[in-house]
Amino acid sequence: MEKYSNIPVYAWYEGRDPQLEKAIIRRGNPAEVYQYAELVIKGRWPEAEHILFKNPKRAYWYAADIIKDRWPEAEPYIKKSPYWDEYKHWWETEQSRDVDRWRVKREVWD
Repeated sequence: MEKYSNIPVYAWYEGRDPQLEKAIIRRGNPAEVYQYAELVIKGRWPEAEHILFKNPKRAYWYAADIIKDRWPEAEPYIKKSPYWDEYKHWWETEQSRDVDRWRVKREVWD
């Protein structure tokens, strides 16, 4: 089977592996953190989220694909990157209609 990511294929099927998680955190590679959260955990991985701050693109993807909501802790890092406009656009278009968008814009973007 071809390797899709840096995450061993066995982890996709067997689930979380504490030793693998420690190794990923120790390596500190944002792409691996994102892939492990997406492919193995299929949700948030709070213990490794700080590593994503190094890569604004992965932080944005993590917010959009894993958290599926704003990620205020990462916004200062995303804001310094070219991905900020994309992040704002995603947030504004993906929210439900009952959100007071003008209030949100003032709180987040100003």
